[in-house]
Amino acid sequence: MRGLGPEACTSLIGEAVRKACSEIVQARWRSIDEAAKRMGVSVRVIRHWIQRPVDPLPCSQVEPRGKVLIKDSDADAWLRRHHLERDMDALAKEVLAEMGL
Repeated sequence: MRGLGPEACTSLIGEAVRKACSEIVQARWRSIDEAAKRMGVSVRVIRHWIQRPVDPLPCSQVEPRGKVLIKDSDADAWLRRHHLERDMDALAKEVLAEMGL
């Protein structure tokens, strides 16, 4: 960092630290129990999602009977692919019907 002033050095170091922290956060691996708590569902639901025949929840397992690990970024991407879009017109009609209108 020769030739750079203190502010430029501080900026470069700050950027490197932010990038490293971001990579660490993105690479967070969790057990099934931890993933279930993070996503607000039961362990049974996580196991069901992992065993789905089509588009299962991505996970890793090194040994045949070893611990199953789920990467946060994989789980987040998988959940985004399954985002439910509600039909707002249908929702409004449903609410009005429940109100008797």
